[in-house]
Amino acid sequence: MTNTYKIKDKLLIIGDGRYSNEEIMALYREIENHIFRSEFNEDLNACLDDCLHKIKATWYHLSTIKQEVEEIMTHPKHYLQQQVFQSYPKIEFQDNRLIYEIEAFLFQVKSNLDIIVQVLTFFYPNLKSENADRPNGFDGKKRLAGYKTIEKLTTAGEARLADYFKGEVSDWIQEMVDLRNTVTHKTQLENYQSFLITEMLSNELEIKTPLMPSGQKVEVYCQLVFDKLLNFYRTVFVDIIGEYKK
Repeated sequence: MTNTYKIKDKLLIIGDGRYSNEEIMALYREIENHIFRSEFNEDLNACLDDCLHKIKATWYHLSTIKQEVEEIMTHPKHYLQQQVFQSYPKIEFQDNRLIYEIEAFLFQVKSNLDIIVQVLTFFYPNLKSENADRPNGFDGKKRLAGYKTIEKLTTAGEARLADYFKGEVSDWIQEMVDLRNTVTHKTQLENYQSFLITEMLSNELEIKTPLMPSGQKVEVYCQLVFDKLLNFYRTVFVDIIGEYKK
């Protein structure tokens, strides 16, 4: 089931999720109020609109992932009409729709981080890319997500923001970026386990939910990352930038 909302005069269709449209819009308005406390900037406002779009896109993929897992866990036989257990009554059912949604979710989360840095360039000009043709982003280097961004913040004397970024990279961003990079450069997640389905003697099916490479359930991992992403937005734009604007 989907709900339709009209956000800033744009029609969006999103799936049911843990967060309501009102909660996400409340966060967006809170960010606006802190950033535009003293003056309005049209270019900065456009970047914030991009942030809202990215949050909504990430929420959409999270909702679709959770719905897809629930649907197959609830009605596995509907999806296994073409599957044959043969002599070994266990299969790993590869649900391509779920895989593609996970990949899209990872790309959208990384894109959120890039857009956040673009907003930060309005407050910390040294974060701007030296290459005018290359957009600003959460720049890192191999196995060190956000390294260049953190280095620039440190150079600018913004130790609080740099330290916060380091902590978030260690907590969840590095793992997410590594997964996203695997999809980018190798096309598939390594050590991802799809639905494991076993045919029991009673002809009933036992089904185990898909697991991320870390061993976490797919829907649990994605929900945790989304929670952390929203907290990242609030901390950076309300707690830190909000103080900067005072």
